[in-house]
Amino acid sequence: MKYNTLNTMKTLKKIIRKRLRLFVRISEIENQNLIKKYDINSIVGYEIFFMIESKFKIAFEDDEMLATNLDNLNSLCDMILVKLNKKNSMD
Repeated sequence: MKYNTLNTMKTLKKIIRKRLRLFVRISEIENQNLIKKYDINSIVGYEIFFMIESKFKIAFEDDEMLATNLDNLNSLCDMILVKLNKKNSMD
């Protein structure tokens, strides 16, 4: 699958909805302030990062798995797309 901003964001929100066991539409998940809104702690944050790595077949560096990167889905989506593009250019 070729990822773009729209389908990457949709996939990212599905991962978050699944891990947080949210019973909402994907469109209802806001792109900012997730940590406060859903009370995401460090363990849940790492689990979300690992789910993202597994789904997109990418790897995050330790210093990238920060709560602040989960708090803004636009930035996280951009980070994922950069990694995917880098990976695809190496294939």
